[in-house]
Amino acid sequence: MFTIKSNVVFMIFIVVVICFVVVSEQLFCQTVDIRISNSTDDAEELGDGSGAVSLTSSRLDIGGVGGVAQYVGLRFPNINIPQGSNITSAYIQFTAQDVHAYDVDWIIYVENVGNAMTFSSSNHNISNRNMNGSINCTIQHWDNVDDAGPAQRTPDLSSLIQPVINRSDWSSGNAVVIIILGNSGGMDHEAWSYDGAASKAPLLHIEYSSSSSNPLIAPSPTSLSFSAVKGSSNPADKSIIINNSGTGTISWQASEYPDKTWMSLTNTTGVSGDAVVVSIDITGLNAGTYNGVIRIVDTNASNNPKDIPVTLAVSDPSSGNLWYTGSGDDIYRMNGKVGIGTISPGYTLDVNGAIRANEIIVNTSGADFVFDKNYQLKSIKDIEYFIILNKHLPGIPSAEDMEKNGLSIGDMNIKLLQKIEELTLYIIQQEKSIAKLREINKCILNKLNDLESKGVEQNGIIK
Repeated sequence: MFTIKSNVVFMIFIVVVICFVVVSEQLFCQTVDIRISNSTDDAEELGDGSGAVSLTSSRLDIGGVGGVAQYVGLRFPNINIPQGSNITSAYIQFTAQDVHAYDVDWIIYVENVGNAMTFSSSNHNISNRNMNGSINCTIQHWDNVDDAGPAQRTPDLSSLIQPVINRSDWSSGNAVVIIILGNSGGMDHEAWSYDGAASKAPLLHIEYSSSSSNPLIAPSPTSLSFSAVKGSSNPADKSIIINNSGTGTISWQASEYPDKTWMSLTNTTGVSGDAVVVSIDITGLNAGTYNGVIRIVDTNASNNPKDIPVTLAVSDPSSGNLWYTGSGDDIYRMNGKVGIGTISPGYTLDVNGAIRANEIIVNTSGADFVFDKNYQLKSIKDIEYFIILNKHLPGIPSAEDMEKNGLSIGDMNIKLLQKIEELTLYIIQQEKSIAKLREINKCILNKLNDLESKGVEQNGIIK
């Protein structure tokens, strides 16, 4: 009896251990795969001193071109990894675009920023970036076109990516840029780029773990701005809600950093979901722009402390900058710019509110380049893959990007026209395919009619 009980207890112990391992892996070991999904997110820069950058090549000459070493920049956006997570493994998976019977040497860097920007065609746009760390590696020969295995993979990049994830300005959803420089006298391996084959573009694979208690200070909004007229009433108070975008609990304290006589805080302690209230007193202030910082502190948070910038703009009616004032609809002129509802316009006309008009004319160009004979129309399969992976059309900003950055009416109209013209080309292609099928069907029907009219036996069936 004792032996049976012992066996039962042992089996229960084994089951508990297995369950713990499975649950632990699901909770703490996570994976993200990000494939390059934009033409400007992979780029090449010649290392001959000119710094010329190419954004639209159908392949990436990783290592060099024409016997000259070059930089290859790879940007991976929307990396949903919490700040401070532990990167346990990371690599970039390439797909071979050509065959090479030799090994090559690479030096791999990471851009040392919390949210890397996409590439542009400006000279030295890759090499002038703030590169951090380096990994020297030898990449084996590539034997077959379209191979995408261990031979086409970088070594572990976790030591490069970890410092980026640890940065105070890193947030889940930000972008990372990896830069590769050839170190084999211009010898290269050629991989598919986004423009060459979207479904075979470079892919960043990251494995990471998060602590069971990893709070993150997440203020909303992330900055405050006030405006007032000298000698008039103080602007209305504003609140900042302090949330926890990580795990565990948060208990925060707020203070001015450094102390500002024109700014004061109430509700300076709280937990997730509580708000700190910011009040402004313009007494004795001259016209100008005043800057301050609200510092949120929680020593257990991975991004402690979190600073929230505060800007106060005070205008002086006697300076001539104020054109009209009345119940929040003040109109300002400053440095050749006009602001409605804002004291510091950043554009020729800057309106803090809605605009209604009968007609708006935007000077812009068209999208006739789609009908150029050299235009590379993506396959329907590649577009389908892109949509599945990114949940939006190629070349069109995501809903998240639109909410964050807004959109240019002129640029968006060109992009929409481009999509309409691409749809027209797809329809023409389909019509040609349908016409061919009609001809094939017609030939088949004619042959069947001939067989029926002659009474020829087919497959044991006689007319």
